[in-house]
Amino acid sequence: MRIAIVTTWPTDVISGSGTAVFFNALLGGLHAHGFDTDVIAPNFDTSDYVQVTLQRFLYNADLRTEARILSADLVIGFDYDGYALDPTTRPPMLTSAHAVYADVMPWEFEPFRTMVQAQAFFDQVSMERADHITIGSEYAKERVVPLYGIPPEKITVIPHGLGIKLPEWIKLADAEPRRENDHPVILSVGKLFPRKRIPLRGNGGRPIFFAILAFKRRLVMCTWKP
Repeated sequence: MRIAIVTTWPTDVISGSGTAVFFNALLGGLHAHGFDTDVIAPNFDTSDYVQVTLQRFLYNADLRTEARILSADLVIGFDYDGYALDPTTRPPMLTSAHAVYADVMPWEFEPFRTMVQAQAFFDQVSMERADHITIGSEYAKERVVPLYGIPPEKITVIPHGLGIKLPEWIKLADAEPRRENDHPVILSVGKLFPRKRIPLRGNGGRPIFFAILAFKRRLVMCTWKP
């Protein structure tokens, strides 16, 4: 079985964040199970968000005659990638949804908001045209259903895992005796954006302390005292 995977978002974790983590885990899993894959990933420069969004739209518009897609047994499109494929000529399509652009749009500022709004439109088109959809959490599924009008039975939740090689110093940390914290501590893995709505205070009004593992090749310890 040959599977074509289409993603116009970066496939390296530094630039592509959680979506790239899932992409690499999926690709590795497919190879481990003996599937043949064709990866269609231009890996655009994301330093200019407006520019890269327009590039992603144009790239998708040119995919209708892509031989690697037309000859595949299945095509997997990340987020809205694959929205422009002709349903009458393409193979069965699975949409692997990660961003849910319509959900994050209210938390963006211009010019990013306009770009996210445009991507939300194609996000919905892709999901409507797909044969099935996978998504990273129950929350995301619950948002997609009302925002895009997608039937819940068309969506399968596959939680995002995190596969990392632990550094040697973790063993030293594990060997230390566990002490009770005098304040709440939360580990947040990923990039911190205002739209993620991570609370800075608990229900009792006490500050919450965060240890943030950022995808920048280092552990960043951040503490907020609002």
